[in-house]
This record gives sequence, structure tokens and C-alpha cells, in this order.
Amino acid sequence: METIKFSLDNLPEKKDNLTLALGTFDGFHKAHYKLALNARLEATSYSGILFFSSSPENYLSRNKSKLILTSLDDKIRYVSKIGLDYAYVVDVDKSFFSLAPIEFIKRILLPLGVSSIVVGEDFRFGKDGAGDVTLLRQFFKVYCLKIEKLDGVKISSSNIKEYIEKGEIKKAWKFLGHPYEICGYVKKGFQNGHKIGFPTLNISLKDNYVLPLNGVYYGLCYCLGLPYKALINVGNNPTIGKLKEPIIEVHLLNLNKDLYNDFVYVSFLEFKRKEIKFNSLQELKNQIEDDKKWALSLDPFK
Repeated sequence: METIKFSLDNLPEKKDNLTLALGTFDGFHKAHYKLALNARLEATSYSGILFFSSSPENYLSRNKSKLILTSLDDKIRYVSKIGLDYAYVVDVDKSFFSLAPIEFIKRILLPLGVSSIVVGEDFRFGKDGAGDVTLLRQFFKVYCLKIEKLDGVKISSSNIKEYIEKGEIKKAWKFLGHPYEICGYVKKGFQNGHKIGFPTLNISLKDNYVLPLNGVYYGLCYCLGLPYKALINVGNNPTIGKLKEPIIEVHLLNLNKDLYNDFVYVSFLEFKRKEIKFNSLQELKNQIEDDKKWALSLDPFK
């Protein structure tokens, strides 16, 4: 799959008979996967997907959260497994999302060579979400997929965010179709983990990810090209000295190595307990030892 980045003022080469999947694709959940897969299966010539260089939430949200489930790099990584020909990335700013629906069609979709579109039945586009499937059908062949549900609940990025913020990691995994994952660089922290015998990687997040409920999780940390079992803490460290903002600390269960400045991925697989304030450091150490035994007993692939 080739990634093609472009702007309204610098359009890429036209690909005739392009079948394109459209959506916001935050989380690249099961319904998103189905859209992308259908774009590949329905294509008679070229297949592709359109991403925005920055999340629409950054420009359209007012009272809503601007937190994301997946960065642009994450989305490209997930979609690369499907076998599309192209991942288009259009450079956006606030003015881009003021385009009227007909402008979006005439300035982007038609110049790209789009002949067929794959969207969900509730897809909206253009300024104020005024564009819909009916308008798209005036210009393209449209494959309109029904809203996907699990257990009677719509598979949507907003629902998945809610599950993650409640610590319902397995439920989020079920709706995503893959474990919830964040990434960033290992930075130097306060060394509190080292002081009590449980060294941790302090993760400086690459993007404005949704954070799980403060607490302890089991997961995997992908570093040095391999996955390692990990005990993950999300929180403010109330026992040692409460922080203003929650941080992510990862204790590797089968690796002890200096990884400062390394780029890592962290997958959340199971929730253990909420964050609490202990009466002493010894109580905290005892609990972490118990958490570690629990994590070591788990199989990450079940």
C-alpha cells in the first residue's frame, strides 16, 4: 500500500476508477475495517482510503473531548494489513472543514479519479455535515454499509472511548477488533519505581490519546522489535506524591533494560484494579507484588 499525502493546492496524480473508503476512522474499529475491506473487494481498478492529516475533533469540537483513539500513523499501520492500493492523506486546517459538500466532491474526490465510494449509512461530510449518501450518489456509485452493532450497541468511536475511560478494556477490545494501544517515547521520570524495587518506563505520549481509567492493567509493551509482558499503571501516584496530570508507567515483567528515548507501543489487555492511596510505601510494595504475580499468570493471547 502506498501512502500519498496531498493538499487542496497540490493534488496527486489522478487514478481512474478509484474505489475510496470515507470516514473519520478514529480507532480503526471493526466497522472501519469493514469499510476499508469492502473498498478493496469492490474495486475494479484501484482501491484506497482517505485520511485527514489531523483529527476533525481538533477543529470541530466545542464541548466535546478532543482526545483520540488512534493517530494518523496508527490508522495507516492498521489499514496496511488490508491490501488497499493507496492511503490518501489530505492536509487539513480549520478552513478545510468549512468546505461545502459539493466543494469537497469537486475539489478532492473527482480530481482523485473516484468512481465508487464506500461509506456507512450515517456518513456525513462537508460544512455542518450537510453532505450525505444521497448527494454522493449523484456523482458516484455508492456502497452504503449498514450501522454495525455488537450486543445491540452501535460500534462507534464515541462508545469505545467511553468504555476505555471506564476501564472496560476488554469491552473496548471487542468493539475495536484489536487491543487498545497507545504509543510514545520513554522519558526519564522521578525514579519512584526504582526506589521501591519496581522500575518503570515513563511514557511520553506521541498524541492526545484517550487514557484508560486510573488504575492497574496487564498488557504488552512493544519495544526493541518484540512484545514484552507488562504491568501498566495509569494514574497520579497518590501514595508517593500526587501528580496534577495522570501518567502512564510500564513495568516490564521479563526485561530489565535502559530504554530511555526509545519509541514503544503499549497495548492494554486486562484491568486489575482502580488506583488507590495506600497508607505506607510498604503497603504499596505489597500490592504491586500481588499485581505482578497476577500479571505473570496471564496469557496475553487469550
